[in-house]
Amino acid sequence: MASTYATPSTLTGLFKEVYGDEVNNLIPDASKLQKMIPFVSRDKELGNIYHQPVILTQEHGIAYADYQDGAFALSDHISMNMADAQIRGSQMCLRSALSYDAAARASNSKKAFVKGTELLIENMIQSISKRLEIALIYGGVGIATVDTSAASGTTGADDYVTATCSAASWALGIFAGLENARVNVYTGSSKVGTNYKVDTIDLEARTFKLKPAVASTDNVATIASKTGHTIYFAGAYGKEMKGLDAIITNTGSLFNIDASVYSLWKGNSVTVSGQLTMGKVLSSVSKAVLRGLDEKAVCLLNPIS
Repeated sequence: MASTYATPSTLTGLFKEVYGDEVNNLIPDASKLQKMIPFVSRDKELGNIYHQPVILTQEHGIAYADYQDGAFALSDHISMNMADAQIRGSQMCLRSALSYDAAARASNSKKAFVKGTELLIENMIQSISKRLEIALIYGGVGIATVDTSAASGTTGADDYVTATCSAASWALGIFAGLENARVNVYTGSSKVGTNYKVDTIDLEARTFKLKPAVASTDNVATIASKTGHTIYFAGAYGKEMKGLDAIITNTGSLFNIDASVYSLWKGNSVTVSGQLTMGKVLSSVSKAVLRGLDEKAVCLLNPIS
């Protein structure tokens, strides 16, 4: 008697499931600055405050005289100005969890792709390294500024607010893989609402949805129809380190020195219009050279630029 295997369903039990050989991590490596900055030696690690003396002005008690002036009078001395830059450390701590049964079930390669504990530790290192990288650049200024926002409802479990970020503050590298992160919303120094979680993200449209971190405990409408709101990681406002952006754009007191008094303590900020070119980069760097830059410099750019 002839048999016809017309469809796979007639051969149930014959086919095997096929799995990849390893776990593919789709989150991009973000540790760029961390690889450039040398690790601090033990003797320079913070006890309380790290002190760095800096010279901010030159001596100015200089007198001028013609060749026939003889024993001319000297000018009063005007001493150089020094200040003590004081830097305090900031702390970050990542809390993770792995159940005992999950660790047991993923204890060797026969039962899982990789050991559960090994995978967790690797992801923890990558996760906190990315947060540190973001803080090195944007610490103290927030991760995005909202241009527009609209709410779908108020306090329902499925209600959310869709935020569109400004092009100037949007960084794909920050928001890639940021789903479920907890964030705070600020207007100036005033916190709006409590904690929100990042829901879906559209990297191309510069939008993401925010939901209350705990359903029905906060009204998403409180952060809707607003402009100029700044997004911070939950708990970061006022506590995270000052990043490059905050240091470069500072015009007031920072690290115990007032940039409004000493011009050399201010960063060099230049507005570039249109497409970035090497000529514009060199023209901008020349301002730093005039202020004393006399060494190799690294230019950090968005890949789109």
